[in-house]
Amino acid sequence: MITFEHVSKTYPDGTTAVRSINLNIQQGEFFVIIGPSGSGKTTVLKMINRLIPLTDGSVYINQKNINDYDIHELRWQIGYVLQQIALFPHMTIEENIAIVPELKKWPRKKTKHRVEELLKMVGLNPEDYLHRKPAELSGGQQQRIGVIRALAANPNIVLMDEPFSALDPITREKLQDDIKQIQKSIQKTTVFVTHDMQEALKLADRICLMKDGEIVQVGTPEEIVNQPANQFVRDFVGDQAPTLKGHVHLDELLQPIQHNTYIKQYPTINNQVATIENILEHLKTNDQVIIEKNGELLGIINRQAIIDHLAKQLQNGGNIYE
Repeated sequence: MITFEHVSKTYPDGTTAVRSINLNIQQGEFFVIIGPSGSGKTTVLKMINRLIPLTDGSVYINQKNINDYDIHELRWQIGYVLQQIALFPHMTIEENIAIVPELKKWPRKKTKHRVEELLKMVGLNPEDYLHRKPAELSGGQQQRIGVIRALAANPNIVLMDEPFSALDPITREKLQDDIKQIQKSIQKTTVFVTHDMQEALKLADRICLMKDGEIVQVGTPEEIVNQPANQFVRDFVGDQAPTLKGHVHLDELLQPIQHNTYIKQYPTINNQVATIENILEHLKTNDQVIIEKNGELLGIINRQAIIDHLAKQLQNGGNIYE
């Protein structure tokens, strides 16, 4: 679907943001690019829709070089969601979402149906929101509009550049859940940039971890966690993903069915049934515990997370098995 061949980007001041990367993003996958500040992740994203020109190499969409597309044709088939939501303040919500369909000369009836369909998809009643202005919405609601505006003209590709990083944790988690649900139903090829490993583990089909303009490792969340390519990957995962993928939280995972028995959901450590006791034993000699069930990553527990959990239990007057 999207292919990078020996792609580099060097700016006029001599700064090299991306160094000869090769990458293949598959049709319909949710592909997350992650890395520390200055790693080149946003540059990679913006090269896909030619917001940033390449210095060397080639990028292809469906085997066609992006430089061979008319720039408007290229961008009309790519939805784009920014951290800065950039809704037009003088337009209604309906008008904001309908911008690209109208540019593409969609019939008005088709456009209106699409706008209403998308609002319902993210839990916003069209009757309540169509005629509001952006200033009347919360930050989370505005970002939902930003996401569905990018989907309005049914693009083949969606680019998302740290879209949730400015939001509070509760709103951010809800939007992550929305994105997962939307992706299940529409299966768009999505390229998502973040600096948050926990967010990457939750959302991604595959993760590309970058450092200093180079790709360090590409793999599924399970591969990144269980088979880190080097110490940088190990440290990056360990520092930024101390809790769990999906909607399972540490307090839920560490809830035994009865005193001193197996943990809820019967997860495993190294193919053995995990109890609180052997998690604690494992942490004596390891920085973190990777919890799996039937090959599926349930979560990562590090020492600090265990300490926080136990402290909370003791503060509440309980014991570590309650």
